[in-house]
Amino acid sequence: MSSTLLPSFFLGGFECSAHRRPSGRRVDVIDATRHDHFAAEDYARLRAAGLLGARDGLRWPLIERQPGTFDFSSAQAQVQAAQDSGVQVIWDLLHYGVPDHVDVFAPDFPARFARYARECAAYLGHAAQASPLHPPTPVWLCPINELSFFAWAGGEVGYLNPFARDQGARLKRALVRAVLAGMDAARDVLPTARFLHAEPLIHVAPDPQRPAEDLTARAMHEAQFEALDMLSGRLNPELGGHPRYLDVIGANFYPYNQWRHHPEHEQREVLPPEHAAYRPLSALLAELHARYGRPLLVAETGAEDDARAPWFRRVAAEALQARAQGVPVHGVCLYPVVNHPGWDDDRHCHNGLWDYPDRDGYRPVHAPLLDALRDAQVQEQQSRDEQARGAELTADPDRHLAAALADLSAARGGTLDQAAVTLRRAGLTGLAGQGSEQDRLRTLRLVGRAHLEAAQWLGRQWPCGLPDARSGPGGQPATAELAAAGRGTPAPGGTAASLRVSGPAGRPDAPLADQVTGDAAVLALRGLAARLGAADDVTEQVRGQLRAQAVPAHDPAVGRLARAVAAQEGAWQAVLAAARGMPDRAPQDTLAAVAVAEQLTGEAAGRARQLVAGLEPGAQDPGRALGTLAQWLLHRGPLGATDLLWDEARVQGRPETST
Repeated sequence: MSSTLLPSFFLGGFECSAHRRPSGRRVDVIDATRHDHFAAEDYARLRAAGLLGARDGLRWPLIERQPGTFDFSSAQAQVQAAQDSGVQVIWDLLHYGVPDHVDVFAPDFPARFARYARECAAYLGHAAQASPLHPPTPVWLCPINELSFFAWAGGEVGYLNPFARDQGARLKRALVRAVLAGMDAARDVLPTARFLHAEPLIHVAPDPQRPAEDLTARAMHEAQFEALDMLSGRLNPELGGHPRYLDVIGANFYPYNQWRHHPEHEQREVLPPEHAAYRPLSALLAELHARYGRPLLVAETGAEDDARAPWFRRVAAEALQARAQGVPVHGVCLYPVVNHPGWDDDRHCHNGLWDYPDRDGYRPVHAPLLDALRDAQVQEQQSRDEQARGAELTADPDRHLAAALADLSAARGGTLDQAAVTLRRAGLTGLAGQGSEQDRLRTLRLVGRAHLEAAQWLGRQWPCGLPDARSGPGGQPATAELAAAGRGTPAPGGTAASLRVSGPAGRPDAPLADQVTGDAAVLALRGLAARLGAADDVTEQVRGQLRAQAVPAHDPAVGRLARAVAAQEGAWQAVLAAARGMPDRAPQDTLAAVAVAEQLTGEAAGRARQLVAGLEPGAQDPGRALGTLAQWLLHRGPLGATDLLWDEARVQGRPETST
């Protein structure tokens, strides 16, 4: 999915806060960074860096110094520079700062904001038509940035204007009313206006040391959706919310947006990305889209000092992964794009791509972050190319797949990197969200015949799309066992062909995240399909040798081949059956179904190894050993989960007590 809403996937955001501190001093980040003075240079830098979209702000305290009088001279340089550069801007109308004569708790606040929003829309609409250098650009507005944070900081803890305490819920409702009125007013004068609602995207994890607070932690996590629920009319419908007020949803995501719950705000533990309780951004974005079904934008993200580049790389990769999984993520905004003074202490915050300007407007660049941006832009372009090839593949799948298989077969024995290039070129990595899971399994089986490791790699590139599901004793999923089921383990010794059927040994390349048993099961089945493809290759080679030698049909070797082929077909049907029922099946039943498929695949791979080694089935028949997932179910799962396994085992004629 490429970005159709904005001219580039990556954007740059100019910090534009204009609130008052508790001391009474007003923050004006646009002036402090000299962005209004060097707007032309700033927007030229954005365009040169490939950032064709931006976030910027209009400062209400400067535009309406006197009630009812609107003067946009403070925004003229920014608006003109954006138009001249051809950069599409999402304009914040209220970034925490209101004129001193505006009372956000007053009954007339929504009407006053609506009048201001109407004037802004009219001004920006006229400016969009006025530039002779570029075609008119759509007008994008972010009515009020971060209603949730504004309500907490200004209404609950008194951190910024209006400096209220214990009034967060009241302020949030007032802000929602203002947004609704402001959107209506803007649409009156500019019906084509688009809107972004930028809200913090967080994850509040319960603390295992305080299980009694689990429900409180969950409630805090859910509270992040209150503002959007109000705007859409799900919550407090008396405010006037309706789904038509949700256009594009912005997710503001920073390194401190995930923490363990603690009743004392100062004592909460911020979760780093490597923490077991940390949730990938891609999963949070999927959750956000599942809740509202609207296009998404990572509207703010950034870090300070040396953490800038690695953080941006992580966020960009997660956003692209979410997009590949079918989540409509339309961009990532590096925020802020220029360093600025701290709100509280005026310290020099090194959190942007460019630093403070000199007197001529030159801003030194932070080279590591620029490198990270360029790498991310290349990856995004490659992702779009792969998706385009995937669309071509869907239109003519047989031709593209046949070409890829021919290339893989011609380069048999090549490295995984070489095989991956072949699969990318053929568009097979761009099959995200296209076709059924059974179609993908069939593709993996075919690819596995030519290159097992490439098939296993390809299966991990596609989205899974199943909801989180815990299973097993204590709610712990068998993710490690599922991963092992898909990878297989090589038998001691054996030929190269036997190792190839079994797959590489050891732990999975990347341990599957906790709480994603559904996805882990999909990945396990994909690994099994790849292994069956490798077994197909072995049996086909043996078939060719027997035909070349004119071996008669009654020869024992032909019987061994027939039993191997039958075992592969039985395993394949088990894989397909497990995949067909997975979305509606209980987690524990899913594990059992995958266990059956794993068991049968292991036996089929064992028979393929025996063909190569010339062994008769007997005491060392691999089919008599339980697979990794079957062992997990037998020893750790409830009896109900193993019943399915043993019923299927009886059908296959195996002893129930195999260990």
